[in-house]
Amino acid sequence: MANIIIWNATALLVTPIKTTAIRRSCLEVFLKFWIEHPSFLDTVRANWPKESDSNPFLSFKKKIKQMKGALSVWSKEAFGDIFKQLIIMEDIVRIKEQLFEENPTEENRTILQVAQAEMKRKRLQIKRIQQSDGVWLETEENIADGAVNFFHNQFAQEGSNSDFSMLKRIPRLVSDKSNDQLCALPTFEEVKEQYLSLRVLVLVEIVTDIRKRGRPANVVINLDMAKAYDRVSWLSLAKSFGFFHSTRGVQKGDPLSPALIVLAAEVLSRSLNNLFEKEQYKSYGMPKWSAKLNHLAYADDTVIFASADKVSLEMIMSVLKEYEKVSGQLINREKSSFYMHQNTAASLFQEVENITGFSRGAFHFKYLRCPIFHSRKKKVYYNDLIKKVKDKLQNWKGRLLTFGGEAILINSVLQSMPLYLLSASAMEPTKYSLNELHKIFARFYWSNKEEGRSGLGFRSLFDVSKALFAKLRWRFRTGVTIWATYMWNKYCKRKIPTLVQWKGGSQLWKNMLEVRDAIEQDIWWEPRDGSGNFWYDNWTKLGLLADLMPSNFPIDDSVQEVKDVMINDK
Repeated sequence: MANIIIWNATALLVTPIKTTAIRRSCLEVFLKFWIEHPSFLDTVRANWPKESDSNPFLSFKKKIKQMKGALSVWSKEAFGDIFKQLIIMEDIVRIKEQLFEENPTEENRTILQVAQAEMKRKRLQIKRIQQSDGVWLETEENIADGAVNFFHNQFAQEGSNSDFSMLKRIPRLVSDKSNDQLCALPTFEEVKEQYLSLRVLVLVEIVTDIRKRGRPANVVINLDMAKAYDRVSWLSLAKSFGFFHSTRGVQKGDPLSPALIVLAAEVLSRSLNNLFEKEQYKSYGMPKWSAKLNHLAYADDTVIFASADKVSLEMIMSVLKEYEKVSGQLINREKSSFYMHQNTAASLFQEVENITGFSRGAFHFKYLRCPIFHSRKKKVYYNDLIKKVKDKLQNWKGRLLTFGGEAILINSVLQSMPLYLLSASAMEPTKYSLNELHKIFARFYWSNKEEGRSGLGFRSLFDVSKALFAKLRWRFRTGVTIWATYMWNKYCKRKIPTLVQWKGGSQLWKNMLEVRDAIEQDIWWEPRDGSGNFWYDNWTKLGLLADLMPSNFPIDDSVQEVKDVMINDK
C-alpha cells in the first residue's frame, strides 16, 4: 500500500493505492521560487481539472501532465526560458574545456576561466530581494540601495544610550598585580579550566537534577544571541575599558574579536552573579555544598539556571533587557527556549513563558554541539554524529585509495570525529551508535560485511570512551576546576572518594566509579603537607594501605591524614 497525495483547488485528499511502485512524476522539475510569484496559485487553480476518471491514479496522472504543460508555458512568460539559457551557457563552457584540452595554451586557459566565471556569475545573479517588512525589491537600483541600507543598519548603533550603570560592575582600574596576571602566559590549570568539555559536563550534571531540589520548579534557559559579532556595541566597550572608537560590530576571524566578545559578555556574567546579593532572588536548586551558580557562558553561548519563582524570573529578564540596551546585543527570542521537567504543571509552564517571552523547549537540546538531556540516553541523540561520519566518508568513496590509505583515513580522520563528543558529552553514545560507527568503518575498508575480518589495529570506540572516563576521573581527583569542585561537593563532601558508592546521580558519575579501581592504583600522592588520606590514598607508591593490610588487621580510625604520623613534617 502506498499513499498518494492528490491536491485539487478545494481540498487535500489522501487516497490509498494498491501498487508496489510508483513511477516518477511527469513533472520532473519544480522550482521553489515559483510559489512566491503572485500568479502561481491562480495558474494552478485554472489548470487543475476536476475529477474526470473513476480510477484515481489515472486521474492524478492526467492532472500532472496537464499541469506540467501549463506551468512550463507560465514559467517562460513570467521568468523567461531560464533552462534554455542555462543549457546554452553549459554548452559554451563545455566547448571551451574541449578547446583547452586539445590545445592547453595560456590564452585558452584564460578563455576557459572567463567562461566559467561568467556562468557562475549568471547562476549567482540576484534578481530580487525581500526586505524585513516583506516588500520585494526587483530593480537593480532598489536592490543596491536595499543592500547598502541593510548593512548600514546592521553595523550602526540604534539610538543613543546614556545609562551605563550596568558597566559599574566592571572595575575601571587595573592594579599592578592584575596587570602582571594579564600579561603572564596562562598556566596549565587555567587552560584546563577553559576546556569546552568541562562546561558541558557541569551543564549535564545540573540538568540531571532538574526535577530535584526545586521549590518552585527549576528552569533552564538557553539563550541565542542574534548576530553576536555584528551587534556588539563599541560604545559600551569604550565606556567599560576606556578605548576603541567605532560604532558597532567586530570582524569574525580577527584574532581580537573573540576577546572583545568576551569583554562584552563579562558584563552580563557579572550582572547575573550580582543577583545572589538580593534577598528576594531564588536560584536553581543546587546540591547543599555547591557554589552559587546561575549561568554558564562560553563567548555568546549562554545557559541560565533559574527557578520558576515569578520575582526571580523578572529579575533575570530585567538584567537581560538592560544588557541588550547597553551592549547593543539582541536576544533572538525565536531561537531562545526554556526547559523544565516534563512533570511540571502546565500552568507553571505558561507562567514562565509569559514572563520570559521564550518558547517552551523539550529535552534534548544542544550546547556547544553536545546533546543535553536529563533522562535515559537515546540513539536519536547521536544521529547527527553518524550522519557527519557518513557524509565525510561519501567524499572519499569515489577516490582510488590503497588499503593503507583507507586504514590511515579511518585511524586519523574518521575515528577522530567522535572524540569531541566522547570527551565533552557526560554520557557516552549508546552502544548502538558506537557499533554503527564500527560497521561503517568496516564496510568502507572491506566493502563488505565485517564478520571474520579483524586484526588491523583499529581502535575500539568503547575502549576510547573508557579511557576518556578514566581521564575525567584523574581531572576530578587532581584538578581545581569548576567542574571538579562541583562534583566533589555533590558526591564526595565529607566522604572518602575511593570508598563512596553509587547511590544515584548522573550517568557520568556512575561511569567514573566503574573506572575508579583501575585509575586510583596509578595515582601517587606525593607527601607534602600531609593532607592526603593515610589509609585510602596511594602515597607510598605501593597502593592503598587499606588494601594491603590483612583482613583481620584493624584500621586505626584515629589516623586519618598522612600528617597524623609525620614527625617534623617528614
